[in-house]
Amino acid sequence: NLPAECYADVGFKTISTNPCGEIPLSADDSCRLITQNLKTLVLNPFKPNAAFDYVELTRRTRTAMRLSDDLVELEIEKIRKIIESAKKEDEKELWTKMLTSCINGRRTGLGTHGLADALACLNLRYDSDEALIVIDKIYETIKIAAYRESIELAKERGPFPVFDWEKEKDNKFIKSLPVDLQEQMAIHGRRNISILTNAPTGSVSIESQTSSGMEPVYLNGMTRRRKLSHNDKDVEADFVDISGDRWKNYKVFHHNVRDYLDMFGLSDDAPLPDFFVESENINWIRRVEVQAAIQKHIDHSISSTINLPKGTQPEVVSNLYMKGWEMGLKGITVYVDGSRDGVILKEDSKQKQSGIFISSNALKRPEIV
Repeated sequence: NLPAECYADVGFKTISTNPCGEIPLSADDSCRLITQNLKTLVLNPFKPNAAFDYVELTRRTRTAMRLSDDLVELEIEKIRKIIESAKKEDEKELWTKMLTSCINGRRTGLGTHGLADALACLNLRYDSDEALIVIDKIYETIKIAAYRESIELAKERGPFPVFDWEKEKDNKFIKSLPVDLQEQMAIHGRRNISILTNAPTGSVSIESQTSSGMEPVYLNGMTRRRKLSHNDKDVEADFVDISGDRWKNYKVFHHNVRDYLDMFGLSDDAPLPDFFVESENINWIRRVEVQAAIQKHIDHSISSTINLPKGTQPEVVSNLYMKGWEMGLKGITVYVDGSRDGVILKEDSKQKQSGIFISSNALKRPEIV
């Protein structure tokens, strides 16, 4: 597949590229992603009158849809230049297939990140009944706005070439759209064959300092260490490692938690409200229900991981996959802590005390070399 993915954070105006796997592609097609930050759409965050701005969500979604279609046009331009410069016939044949697929479908992948943070800003626990209602409304709003804009783009620029209303009119997803949109689509078509997805957005979420994709927050806070230098000889060390190096502990919070503490002038030791829930404490079946509420408003798939604690029984994992299938998910991933080395590391009781991993066979550093 052509590595033409593009993340564009509308709220923070950042762009980064990375491979993806959340769109089931047709042959020779590309994954083109744009994601918008839901956290920035919460008015009066953490306050009793906190509210989600659905009007602005609609405006941003329609803008993002136009950017998505422009991204397709940019890809077409670049592929044509590649074909012109290709020396071998098999190279030209490969890129020509990609060009044909791109032109015929004009597939886009509009998604979101910062959902968990947005819910916390609304004083809602991720797996609560109230949150599920808001989630459903957010993604229904995105679906309607994106499809409405794709129809408008079809009026201006023409529909994707292989559009056929007779083949689509009874499609379950198409029939979930408002009747007026279905009527307009029957006349004008739409610009893009499939439009919506939800990616993990790992790099984008780091850049925008939000929760990733539709995921709950993995950890609200952790302890990190700074190595003390010779200039810090008067600073009391919290830990001395086996090599004799001195370290100072400091608490690091998830950015949304930090915002909350700073907003209300609270100390780092202040208890957090229940809506700052971590992924391990989410109701796992409800976690599947959250994804299902989003999936019914997304024509592509969702890339998302359910994190389970060490020691989780295989039956639990099996039940989650069956629940996902029953609720119409196109894909789901389950990760059990400790099931793979080097993926996600959680501290045991000893590591929580020391804060770092220590090699038992490390040599003590000599005082003089």
